[in-house]
Amino acid sequence: MTDEEKSEWEVLDSLLDGVVMAESKDRWVWVGASDGVFSVGAVRRLLNNDRDYSNIHVFKWCKWIPMNCNIFGWRADMGKIPTAMALIHRNIPINDVSCPFCGDVEETVDHLFTGCLVANALWQHVTSWCKVHNWFAFSFKDLVNIHNFVGLTGRAKDIFHGIILIGRWSIWRARNRIKFQNKKYRMVDIIGEVKELGFLWAKNRAKVSSLSWVDWCNFVIM
Repeated sequence: MTDEEKSEWEVLDSLLDGVVMAESKDRWVWVGASDGVFSVGAVRRLLNNDRDYSNIHVFKWCKWIPMNCNIFGWRADMGKIPTAMALIHRNIPINDVSCPFCGDVEETVDHLFTGCLVANALWQHVTSWCKVHNWFAFSFKDLVNIHNFVGLTGRAKDIFHGIILIGRWSIWRARNRIKFQNKKYRMVDIIGEVKELGFLWAKNRAKVSSLSWVDWCNFVIM
């Protein structure tokens, strides 16, 4: 046995050191059924339930908002937008890595859209506006799925999903104006943009052409 083979053997031996082997025979276990037994009936029930047992996270696109808004949300969900810390991790030197809104914390996707005071203020307003129960997002992925957990159904749920996507996009746009145009942000402007863009797109793209501005501001979605 060569030194290399001996080294590999020692590594393998150390990996198996804590493994306890059961006396029973090895068997296949299928995660699609509670008893772990594969059957045609279990497959049928799985397909009918439309359940996904993979560990793949799927970003749900919103049909009534423009493609660029969806693409931004998708890229942010994968951590592919150029926040300060994302650039640092790609060995791109920048002078200031702090959040452009609060200046207290390093700018990451999670902080910018869930931890920052601007994000919290926006989501609190959206909660009140859309008349849903209080919710908290601790990461960007929490925001991706939050429309499933606020008690809305049907069209109202779909509209709320779009509003969250528009909100994230508006935060990013305000961030860019600070970084590249040296403009100060106003919370009222960010909220106003979310409402105005949401109304424009919902009325013209979500098949609610009868929607009025008053109903929109009261979140009366027929």
